[in-house]
Amino acid sequence: AMINAASDPEDKAQRLASWNMDQHKLNSNAIILDVPWAAEECIGTSFAYAGNRKVVLDLTRKLVRAGLSEPKDIVILVGYEAQWRLYIKDLHKLAQTEPGVAWSSVRAFKIDAIQGNEADIVIFDYVRTGKQHGFMGAFRRLNVACSRGRFGFYLVASARTLKQWSYSAIRLLLNYIS
Repeated sequence: AMINAASDPEDKAQRLASWNMDQHKLNSNAIILDVPWAAEECIGTSFAYAGNRKVVLDLTRKLVRAGLSEPKDIVILVGYEAQWRLYIKDLHKLAQTEPGVAWSSVRAFKIDAIQGNEADIVIFDYVRTGKQHGFMGAFRRLNVACSRGRFGFYLVASARTLKQWSYSAIRLLLNYIS
């Protein structure tokens, strides 16, 4: 059965945790999805990474198909303009290829634009895989990213990349989710 706005919040959280246990072998609603390391793509002054987009879009499809969320209750959150633009295109293509689902209602936000918004499920695409984490290591941005999901938070990133950085905000994030 599809979770709807009238559903009990505790029930939503429990159903998502149960699904996460089945799918990811973790009893949590805050999960890191490790994407194998590959080089990010620099587009102008921004960054994109196709590996993360594939994982995020697959997760979005699975959550909707499992009846855990309606597309409108999912937010894809990114820190970089290039990746955000590609998500907008990807969601448009998905809406054309699967017209029976309202894929165009999945909201994609850049991290600096989500302040004051939240969603049942937030999928945070970290994008960066290189030696520099850029402005994504800023505590305020990570705090905003982690606090927007009411029932679920997924961090899509290269765990190898995150672990190599010693920046304290990244360490706090990894400790919180682990």
